[in-house]
Amino acid sequence: LLPITISAYERILDNTRKYTPFCAYGAAMGYSQGFVTQAALLLDRMDEASEMLKWTARLTYYDAPIEKEKYLVPEGAEIIPTGEFWHRIGDLGNGVQQAETIKTMRLVMGIDNTGGDYQLRLVPRLPMDWTSIKTGNYPIWIQNNGKPHRVEFGYDLQRIGRGLLFTVTSDTVLPKLEVRLGALKKPDPAFGVLLNGKYIKSTTAKSGDSYWVTCAIPAGEKKFTVEVR
Repeated sequence: LLPITISAYERILDNTRKYTPFCAYGAAMGYSQGFVTQAALLLDRMDEASEMLKWTARLTYYDAPIEKEKYLVPEGAEIIPTGEFWHRIGDLGNGVQQAETIKTMRLVMGIDNTGGDYQLRLVPRLPMDWTSIKTGNYPIWIQNNGKPHRVEFGYDLQRIGRGLLFTVTSDTVLPKLEVRLGALKKPDPAFGVLLNGKYIKSTTAKSGDSYWVTCAIPAGEKKFTVEVR
């Protein structure tokens, strides 16, 4: 299904260039902007995803004295083809459109806790022009003595030079988990990965338009740091 998905995704990008700015699909914030941005993130097309995320922010932002919240996901937006002017339309905080925008940001965060036996994978998707992603008090579920156990979880991912610094904290020890970090530029020289200051085995692979480093974290860690350099 991957070639079919890529072809459908690229057809959307090509067919909409004449109507709206590239990567702006806000006719419906969930069904258009949300779905396409999710596809870009899942395909690791980070250059395009970065621009789509910028438009997501632009189309939800409105600075008016009467509004306490500056970012409210609208039902949609109207944009002129040059991208010089736009305005929100429909409901503000529309449930369905807002849900897809939240899903988009959850893909950026990349906390994958949906596998069998509450397996945990961390796959944050940091656009190349972003400097950090940070989240805290995020609920995840792990197996503890054969029973599901809720954990308060957080991380801080920072872009440092050509590499990354990834600090994870939780309120209890974690099971063995997999970490994939990126997006990164072409590795020259090869990336090295340190877990709590010591080099560990890792793999670097290209996916989409970017490179990603993957490593395994042994069970028993409660707070750990992964450095890619």
